[in-house]
Amino acid sequence: MPSPDSVQAVEYALPPFEQSLKTFSCECQSCQLCEKTRFLLPRLFFCGFLFPLCWLLSITLFGYTCCVVRGGVKFPQLDADELPTFYELEFSRTCVATPKELKKSKAVETIFGREHQSNSKSKSRSFTANQSDFIAIAKLEYLRSVSNDVLTSHNEIYRYHRNWALRTSLALAAYPLFAIFAVWISKK
Repeated sequence: MPSPDSVQAVEYALPPFEQSLKTFSCECQSCQLCEKTRFLLPRLFFCGFLFPLCWLLSITLFGYTCCVVRGGVKFPQLDADELPTFYELEFSRTCVATPKELKKSKAVETIFGREHQSNSKSKSRSFTANQSDFIAIAKLEYLRSVSNDVLTSHNEIYRYHRNWALRTSLALAAYPLFAIFAVWISKK
């Protein structure tokens, strides 16, 4: 059994930080109630074909959770340790090269090696000056992604409940029409 290259072994030994990205959701009262009652809507819809009162319950549930309960978007509280640090930003920028890419990177290092050595002192001073700006921009991007996640989750939860309420309303409106049609056909 051939042993894997050392570069590949290191690649698989890295911790899976990037694989488990945390998504944020809205924390308003309406979204919390909607999440608790999410599983009921399809069940009430299909039970409504046998017991039409389930459709009325489903529409009432939508009206209460999405219209009566206060439903403004509420963002989660973020701890200071959830914001990205310089180490995490550098870790996400660096990647482990595979053996094919390793040959290319050695060629690039030999070409640009002399230029990097001469400019390293001036770059390190500008790097420390721009490091705080870099972290601030990264934190703003992180907060922007959190706000996008929260707004998206709020809209998806509302859209899910609205769609089931519309389906239920259409079924509730069509149910008497089917009953009238069945009576009309039975009289002929």
